[in-house]
Amino acid sequence: AEDTIAEHALMVGDREYDAVGAAREGVDTIGVLYGYGSPEELRDAGAAYLARTPEEAAAIACGRDELAPGTARIAGTVRHSSVDGPGVRYVVFFQGCPHHCPECQNPETWDPAGGEEVSLEDLTEELRATRYLDGVTLSGGDPFLQPEAAMAVADAGREMGLNIWAYTGWTFEALLDGAAGQNARELLGHLD
Repeated sequence: AEDTIAEHALMVGDREYDAVGAAREGVDTIGVLYGYGSPEELRDAGAAYLARTPEEAAAIACGRDELAPGTARIAGTVRHSSVDGPGVRYVVFFQGCPHHCPECQNPETWDPAGGEEVSLEDLTEELRATRYLDGVTLSGGDPFLQPEAAMAVADAGREMGLNIWAYTGWTFEALLDGAAGQNARELLGHLD
């Protein structure tokens, strides 16, 4: 029972001691940057995520454990888009976004519980069945909130010889600093 509790527990803290104590118990930490700790302190202490605002922390917390293995929560796909990167692209609009950017083109994708849960097998099969593509675009919402699912789609596209783009509200530096979690940093290696 303890392992199950640790899997679903989450520490929200602003100092290294929060992250170190949580890690000792097998619990992920959202390091909040609106407290006393710096990104470096929290990242070095093992915080799984960094949040700049309470809203961002809430979005990370709401979206992190919700999905069954082998699934993604998406707002939808577009099989042939000419406006989401160079050439003709397959676009996945991931559900959930903590950024709430002014003038966002997809505010319906903000709610991490919105959209629909789909199997990654079905999603990648649809991609593989789509012809006349130049690339894949991971959009949203924010694909970096679902890095495992985004990597599965990116890898399927790469196997087809397609280039892979992602749109996110995080800066490159924030992603490297772990703002969206360690797996999100890994997703960077699957993009062009």
